[in-house]
Amino acid sequence: MIDLDALIELVADSTATSEDGDHLLVLSYYPRFIRMEGSLRSAQQASAMLGTGEWGSVVPTCGVEDCIQPDHMEQADLTLVAHQATRTKLADLYRKARSRGLVAAQTSYGG
Repeated sequence: MIDLDALIELVADSTATSEDGDHLLVLSYYPRFIRMEGSLRSAQQASAMLGTGEWGSVVPTCGVEDCIQPDHMEQADLTLVAHQATRTKLADLYRKARSRGLVAAQTSYGG
């Protein structure tokens, strides 16, 4: 069984409210993982556990990647998370093509 008081204390000790007061952020000097129930859990997972009562993969819905505000969390679609982690950005493709001489550097813009 989970000791919720200990979990609340861990999350509280490892976080700070953002300057605008809208987000709860993990302090940079605190480890990004919490050991709970024999496995490592992210601070986002711990915060979501406090909000929903369930462990799972979560993502912030507020657009702030490091936010762990419980009401900013939603269960992650693991397919989408994997896709976002491996997607290739257009700028990366351009740099790769340019380094291979497949695309010339642009010298003028519009007009």
